[in-house]
Amino acid sequence: MKISVLINCYNYEAYVGDAVRSVGAQSRRPDELIVVDDGSTDESVRVVREAVEEIGIGRVVTKENGGQFSAFQTGIENTDADWVFFLDADDAYESQHLERYVKAIEENPQVEFVTGPLTVFGGGESDGEVKFQCPVSGVLGETSLLTYSACLTRHGNGVMVPTSSLAIKKSLLDRIFPLENEMLESWRVCADFVLESACFVAGAQLYIFDSPSAKYRVHGQNSFFSGEKLTNRYPGGPGRFARAQNWLGSKFSLDDQSLGLLAEEYASLGRPSKELAFCYLVNIFATKFPFSRKYSMARKVLRSSPGIGFFTKAAIFFRALRRV
Repeated sequence: MKISVLINCYNYEAYVGDAVRSVGAQSRRPDELIVVDDGSTDESVRVVREAVEEIGIGRVVTKENGGQFSAFQTGIENTDADWVFFLDADDAYESQHLERYVKAIEENPQVEFVTGPLTVFGGGESDGEVKFQCPVSGVLGETSLLTYSACLTRHGNGVMVPTSSLAIKKSLLDRIFPLENEMLESWRVCADFVLESACFVAGAQLYIFDSPSAKYRVHGQNSFFSGEKLTNRYPGGPGRFARAQNWLGSKFSLDDQSLGLLAEEYASLGRPSKELAFCYLVNIFATKFPFSRKYSMARKVLRSSPGIGFFTKAAIFFRALRRV
């Protein structure tokens, strides 16, 4: 199995060298390292070239500035690896990251993408904290409808994590890319949200680690960790979520009526949990169906959760209802 690490970089001269060196320090070295520089105006390219020479693996691909999604696309066009591991230029891998991911991939051949939580670093008060913990671990079945719904409702599917814990099978990436210019421009930042959503909506199975081996650097300019709403901070506003859902629906043949099967999808997972049940209920209540139908769908979800007690189910139901 050939694996490639793809680093996307824009004006991160202060951090990208650390990212590259963390790849070089892996116990299981990648077969390839590609650093896509997205038109940096600082010394990022020089720093990358020096770091690549230092670790003895890697190449730099430069392009005009087009945003994170376009950097992903350029990197994917430049690799023939079987799996692509993603890493933001301001983050880093722990030394066993590739080894443990490859082991999970080999032991679960049905899986097409892998993710997990990350450890915060960067010299702040939150250093060492584990963030982006998912509600389940191990192999998660198909959650295409939940994710398709979440793109518009923005209530989430409970499993979205930043770029640097992602590894995706190249054959799945080839089903997603290339993207039209409107999507590339709408998601110049936080493109990992749509990339992960596309993996889910494509029907791919995910392997989720319950402990981290990638590190998320907090430095005051993070696109996600700042806590500010994406709709407020970036061009396109709420409309870009609608465009993402329309694109996903068109590409993978889903529409609003497909959401009528949300409860059946939850039942098919065979992985009842309070957190996952809550995510499904929130997205069911956010649909445009009559309330009587939403109520019936919600009851199906809760009936498919035999391990959750009656009073807990009631609490989940009303908490989800208030959330919408």
